[in-house]
Amino acid sequence: MQKRQLVLLSALIAAGFTPGCGCEEEVFIKIAPRIQLEGDAAELDQDDGSICTDDINGCELHFGAVGLATQGSRTLLMANPSHVNLQVYDIKIDADSPEAPRLSTNWESVGSSFLAGKSFAPFKVYWIPEVETAEEVAIGTVVLVTNAENSTTLLDAETCSDLGALGACGEVRVQLFGRGVDNGLPEAKVIARVGQDAWDDGPCDFGYVGLRGQGACRVEVTNVGERDLLLFGAELGFRESGRDDCQTCSGQAWCGGPNGSCVAGPFAAEETPVVGEGFPERNPCDEDTRCELGQFCASDASNPEERFCSSEAEVPDGMSIFAFDAEPLFSQDNPLVVSPGSSATLTLIFKPYALRRYTGRLALKTNQLGQRNLAIGLIGVGHEAPTAVPEISAVNDGDPIRDDNGTVLVAPLDTVAVTGLRSFGANGAEITGYEWSFEESADIGAFRPHGSHLMPEDASNVTTELGFQNNAERWIRGVDTVGTYRIALRVQDEHGIWSPWETVDFTNIPGDSIHIQMTWDHPSSDVDLHVIRTGDRDLYRNREQDCYYASCKPVNGQPRLSWGPGGPEDDPILDLDDVNGFGPENINIDQPEDNQQYLVGVHYFSDHAWNGEEGQTDCTIRIYVWERLVFEEVMLLEETGNWWEVANIHWPEAHVETINDFYVETPN
Repeated sequence: MQKRQLVLLSALIAAGFTPGCGCEEEVFIKIAPRIQLEGDAAELDQDDGSICTDDINGCELHFGAVGLATQGSRTLLMANPSHVNLQVYDIKIDADSPEAPRLSTNWESVGSSFLAGKSFAPFKVYWIPEVETAEEVAIGTVVLVTNAENSTTLLDAETCSDLGALGACGEVRVQLFGRGVDNGLPEAKVIARVGQDAWDDGPCDFGYVGLRGQGACRVEVTNVGERDLLLFGAELGFRESGRDDCQTCSGQAWCGGPNGSCVAGPFAAEETPVVGEGFPERNPCDEDTRCELGQFCASDASNPEERFCSSEAEVPDGMSIFAFDAEPLFSQDNPLVVSPGSSATLTLIFKPYALRRYTGRLALKTNQLGQRNLAIGLIGVGHEAPTAVPEISAVNDGDPIRDDNGTVLVAPLDTVAVTGLRSFGANGAEITGYEWSFEESADIGAFRPHGSHLMPEDASNVTTELGFQNNAERWIRGVDTVGTYRIALRVQDEHGIWSPWETVDFTNIPGDSIHIQMTWDHPSSDVDLHVIRTGDRDLYRNREQDCYYASCKPVNGQPRLSWGPGGPEDDPILDLDDVNGFGPENINIDQPEDNQQYLVGVHYFSDHAWNGEEGQTDCTIRIYVWERLVFEEVMLLEETGNWWEVANIHWPEAHVETINDFYVETPN
């Protein structure tokens, strides 16, 4: 095609006039635009692109055999062999063409209003036959209206003026011929899906959607036929046909406004409920019963035969009620091909901006026989979202204690219950669903300290306790890691509308003078925390001086070891011995004895590395003094038996001396 165009352009240049003669009389050369038409030689299977018998008379373009419901195309090459611009006023399919509804051109998308001298412009003519014929028959006519001097038919002044011509204009006609062949047909099956609901042939029923949210509908188009299904375009919105009291509007536009002007789309119909009465009765309309100026005729989403008058839905500038999640890129020139047995999916978004019912339409232009335009109704209701009210309802089964800012304070392993009991729906709607989360995403906004595995015991209950799992089988009630927590709640009402996430904070603060916390990241390994009185590493596993799992777990809530001259206040307590992953293990001393050292150590009791599984783990030690984090280190423990000598705590100086020595074996 490109080679043929270059040849034609060379011919146009060579056709330039070179005036001059050997006589003395003046020579006048008339310069006027002309038009020349050719086809594509390769498409036509001939030596050149000639389609006209004489200049631009008797022009014919042949499609040959085209399968039913298949898009056939032919190229028309319009050239201007003159030196001046050729004005192009209109290129169209003659409305009286036998196949007019199935014929089209792409001139509107690829052409321009003029063709410069010595230049050319190709465009396509398309035909999608629906009837089989034994031989080629006349299917229609392409009409080209220009200011070419050699036009075959001159048009009257009024017609030319209506087309925007400042002077004379005329038309050239190209007769189209083709033969429809039955090679099998495409057939579209359309399913609209919203959540778990699905409807054959639609509609997309978004249901109730909160004003601050959005709904989604997946429209699946499956080809259950024998030949390729082609999608040429997808359009959202209603069209309004021309009317006497308004100029004719085209595309996604309707006749509205006080001056009867065309309003651009896409747009949706809207219906506003009356308080206590619901939605008002619709005002019906059809081609004979027009809506008042400023309204358009919309179709019911479930029953397209039922039509009603509506004003354009009010939306913020640049926004729309119904929109594509991703704008479709297919077109007449570049259709989306859905082969037999395959599917294509379009996702539509519904964003209500008021407490109203909205109706829209998705129109798909296809090659399906007898159903070139597939329409799927869209409907949704804007609804006020419910309000989530998360609260800390209990700590250790009693009333929570709060600081001066109202934040609930807890201690390590305190049991905490949260509730959404005071959440409420709009206009009395019942709350039917709850969701609790510690997820740190932007839309949820929750968080928990690093190393914490805290989670709701039942994330879908109105009230739930918090706890953590140290492995897949063991659930531990209580708060694991020191720090501040923010848990989020959203609720769902009886209409299926979810509220925005709301949050509530609480802080885990150790109440003891010394609080030592150990966590690790292997799900099944066993790591043991040790605190050795006097700081002497040779006292490792000494039942009187080493606080660890065998000597330091409390009995009836009281310490087992007696370390100082005082009562239980200066004795250590190991509050939890975790033998299967993550921790935490905590050792607390409420009132440490003076002139004393405490050596903090870690023993990798068992890596539980079975069947070649990697047994290494990163272990973290945090030391809090008077509720303040003063020390934090991480060490890689490689295998069973490793010993990490972490730090010495000097009291009453409250000084933490870093040691951070790693040994493959324990001190003894």
